[in-house]
Amino acid sequence: MPESAFFRETSERLRALQEQLCAGLSRADGRPFGRDEWSRAEGGGGVTRVIDEARRDVAGAAGGASGAGGAADGAAGGVAGGVA
Repeated sequence: MPESAFFRETSERLRALQEQLCAGLSRADGRPFGRDEWSRAEGGGGVTRVIDEARRDVAGAAGGASGAGGAADGAAGGVAGGVA
C-alpha cells in the first residue's frame, strides 16, 4: 500500500521533533544519543535513539511504522507512526 502525503509529512515532522528532543537532552545529559534504525519485513520502520548502548536507555522511537501491527510489534517502545 503506497504511503499518503499526509503520512510522509507526519513521519518527517515526528523525526524532526525526535532530533530536537534528543539534541536538547544530549546537551543536558552531556552524552550523545546513539541511533538504531530498524525496519519490518511487512513494511515500515523507524529510528530508535539510545543514550547508552550498554544500558540501552531508550530515548524514543519515531518513524514510518506501518502495516497491520503498527510499529515494530514490541520493539523498543515503538508506537504506530509516532514517538514513544
